[in-house]
Amino acid sequence: MTTLFISHSSRDDEFVNHLANHLHSAGYTTWIDHINTPDGMLWANIIQEGLEHGEYMILVVTEHSLQSRHVRIEWQSFQGLVKPIILIILEDKVEIPTLLQDYPTVNWSLVTDFVNNVQALLKYLPQPIADEDKEKTALRPPQTKQLNPNATGLDELQKMVSEIDGRTTQVSNSSDITLKISKSEVEIHYHLDRPMKIGRGSPHEVDKPDIDLNPYESIKTVSRHHAQIEIKKGELVLTDIGSSNGTFVDGKRLKRDVPTKIQNGTQVRFGALIVQINQGE
Repeated sequence: MTTLFISHSSRDDEFVNHLANHLHSAGYTTWIDHINTPDGMLWANIIQEGLEHGEYMILVVTEHSLQSRHVRIEWQSFQGLVKPIILIILEDKVEIPTLLQDYPTVNWSLVTDFVNNVQALLKYLPQPIADEDKEKTALRPPQTKQLNPNATGLDELQKMVSEIDGRTTQVSNSSDITLKISKSEVEIHYHLDRPMKIGRGSPHEVDKPDIDLNPYESIKTVSRHHAQIEIKKGELVLTDIGSSNGTFVDGKRLKRDVPTKIQNGTQVRFGALIVQINQGE
């Protein structure tokens, strides 16, 4: 079956999951980082597998994805591997990078019908074929402006992997965090490519937190919009954003809207829920 590598910002995980379900129904397999990355495995180490197995890339274009270093490395690496890319435009008025402007595009922002948009996307993809028939069928990538085996994305990805294997790197390691829920075996992994909101999500809420702690507490003491976590100059920064029951670091309640640096391994109490935050895991 044809494997589709879906490159996107973590903000669009829900859209990508929905899209993947439609693609699976149409007979394709997908490679998606937040689904195919094992717990505890860093993005730079596992992404090579996706780049190797992906035959086509579907690049979900939004303002956030174009600002993401990881997304940029992914599509530049795909160019370097001389593999075809298809753009999905989720937001209007985004400025497409010059090296992506010649690729096939499905403008999702103009037509809201999800099924019709999927059908438009499928027109750019080969018919799904069984694994045993792959050798009989040659897939030719579309013409692009510049395809270079030594493209920047491949060089940058290899550099990241080498740094992770041989020594520490602030860019790759420090952007990954693990939240360990107290009194349980649960560990949640996130890549902080932007500030993320921590809170208690609701199935009917439109503005859901990026990090939803609702499943991990029996007594609801975490506010819907409780705190924000981000990385500034390689350091973890936590901010209470108006929680009802407080955010506590080392037993001290954080002042509202005052960013506070926290150390690797710090235990933070969100309401009554205690979470250990580890950076670089």
